Amino acid sequence: MQIISWAHLDDYIRKGIPAQLPVTNRSEISFMISDHGKSLGLRLPVSENEVVIPSPYRELDISKKTVYEITVIELTVQDVRLFRTFYHFAIEILQLVLVQELSSTNAIERCLSNWAQMLLRKKLLEETEQVGLAGELCFLKALIESRGQEAFNSWLGPTKEPHDFRLATNEIEVKSTLQPKRIHRIHGLGQLEPSSGMQLYILSLQFEAAGNALAGRSLVERVDEVRQLLLGAESSLQTFEEYLRKLGYVEADSVYYSHKLKFRSLPKIIPVNAEFPRLTRAKVDQVLPQGTSQRLTYVEYDLDVDGFGYPEGSPEFDIILDGLSKMENPHE
Repeated sequence: MQIISWAHLDDYIRKGIPAQLPVTNRSEISFMISDHGKSLGLRLPVSENEVVIPSPYRELDISKKTVYEITVIELTVQDVRLFRTFYHFAIEILQLVLVQELSSTNAIERCLSNWAQMLLRKKLLEETEQVGLAGELCFLKALIESRGQEAFNSWLGPTKEPHDFRLATNEIEVKSTLQPKRIHRIHGLGQLEPSSGMQLYILSLQFEAAGNALAGRSLVERVDEVRQLLLGAESSLQTFEEYLRKLGYVEADSVYYSHKLKFRSLPKIIPVNAEFPRLTRAKVDQVLPQGTSQRLTYVEYDLDVDGFGYPEGSPEFDIILDGLSKMENPHE
């Protein structure tokens, strides 16, 4: 069985000649070239009652049509850069149809699945996850620099504890944003509830793209800075690597985390007290009909904290964090 070669097909494409070329002699299956060589397709016969699933991919169109009173499936691409790849994809379909005698729809579905598995994207951290981790690492670095390696144990974010850090009788929830205003996403009714006997604070961090600014650091650099500070503390270093894996940070993917961020403004520490706006289970109980609040299982909301709290360098900031040294200078 001699299938039409890519060279033969490419000759028609480059010359912009519209054509319907059978894939083999006398075959009902054919390649189609149209739009002056800017569209390449594969046409396969299909039974009239077969269901054809549309393409899940932007660059590939799959449709069912009637051509000269024959029902067919057409697969089409219109990006010239993908033509040769599409040809190899089509050859795999042809092997299944002509050799293994699969139906056209089954052959297409199997090939789509095979190619999708081969090209399955890595599970990378979303932008919000990257920014959130950068904020926690930034604070962790400052803690270790000011209090020593033991301060690493205050980081609880990756352990699914209610809050990111615990220091003496204080709990710190680190919130990071790329927005020009201090708007943070709050996850659940319990995130702004202190643990028993603890005072809860939000550490609000605003980041922006650094470009080539000296103050800018990538997520990779922030990870390496903490690693350097933990050298010699093997147990903490091992735990740190375990925490990174739990959070989805994989060293092999570090090339994807190379863009740099810098502080947009000074960090602020914000007491979560009676004057602070927040949703809690107790407050929801007061609003909803008695006995129904437990039906509200999960809540997320965006909270604008502009105007609350104390900036880094203020006496209140230093008192709350017990003389914490500066994290970074946003104006460098």
